[in-house]
Amino acid sequence: DMETREKTRHILPADWKTNPQWQANLRACCMCGMLKSEDMWLDYGCDNCPFLLPPGSKDVDRVQGATTSLWGGLWSVCAEPEDLAVSNVVREKFPTGLLTASKLPAKGVYCLGFFRALNPQLQVELRRRGIDP
Repeated sequence: DMETREKTRHILPADWKTNPQWQANLRACCMCGMLKSEDMWLDYGCDNCPFLLPPGSKDVDRVQGATTSLWGGLWSVCAEPEDLAVSNVVREKFPTGLLTASKLPAKGVYCLGFFRALNPQLQVELRRRGIDP
């Protein structure tokens, strides 16, 4: 229904139910592993790393440098942060937490692993801002 789609538009691509290849179009954030389509990165940025990919920036080069299409495995976070705090999966995937207020991942779809680091220019920018890429 439209209400559900509105609540999840920043989490899953619009065609995930109709396109059997929807996963092939996803890119992983090179910091937290969140998965989104390129259009979703451009529109909504990264829920966990807004310092890296701010919402609505529309910067294709930045999205290309901060995300990768080389990822494997899929898992999702659907629980509220207080329920996640005790999750073994979250503790294993993010042992030091995230750079969010709660240190817990936002609701969304994540990869189990990715195979590329941030581009060097973004790494330098983050280090200047006191963030360890």
